[in-house]
Formats: sequence, structure tokens, C-alpha cells
Amino acid sequence: MQGKIREACRFYTERGNKGAFLSPNDSIGNGNTVYEELQDKHPSQAEVDADAFLDKELPTLVSVDVTSSHVEKAARMISGSAGPSGVDSSQLQSMLLNYGAHSEELREAVALLIRRQANSII
Repeated sequence: MQGKIREACRFYTERGNKGAFLSPNDSIGNGNTVYEELQDKHPSQAEVDADAFLDKELPTLVSVDVTSSHVEKAARMISGSAGPSGVDSSQLQSMLLNYGAHSEELREAVALLIRRQANSII
């Protein structure tokens, strides 16, 4: 009912939270470890071509003003599965919208983070 197709499939196939993540020391079937296989696939280091670098100044940053109301509007439209944090869209949407003053504080913090990332060189 929540659109969590992946979680439903994992439950149905009894995989639970066991994902496809391997440790660097895990064997992958051909006798190599994950680390050794990645080492084999990694390209050799190459010299950088000087033409790859800009020889002019970067464009001026345009000031971006994001407010908590922008974050609220975006929060009402988000959907999708979890990212690196493990928080999926329904959880994030709930945190940003359903807890009154606490949600407002979180929206302000998110807006501040967005303004910082958009208006400065990090």
C-alpha cells in the first residue's frame, strides 16, 4: 500500500535485509576476493592532459535563496527508496511535515544546508 515494491519482494523471497553488499575479503566464485577483482578492473594511472584544465576564471556564483517553505513544497512531492542514509521518501516526508515545530526546525536546517551548498564553494 505504501509503494515499497522492493521491500515486499525481499519479504516474499525471504531475503530480509540481506543485500548484495560484499566485504573486500569475500570470495566471489572465481577464486578472487572482491578486493582483488576490483584491483584487476581498475585502470592504470595516466598522465593528465593540460587541456583538461580551465585556463579562465570560474563564473560568478548566483545567489540562491531557499527557505523552509521551498523545502516544505519539495517534501510534499518526493518519492522513492532509501538513499545512503537509509531514510526512504515516506520517512523523510513524515519528518519534514508531520511533527509541527520540530518539522519546521528540520525544514529550516535543510534550507540552511541547501543555501550553504548552493552559495559557496565547498
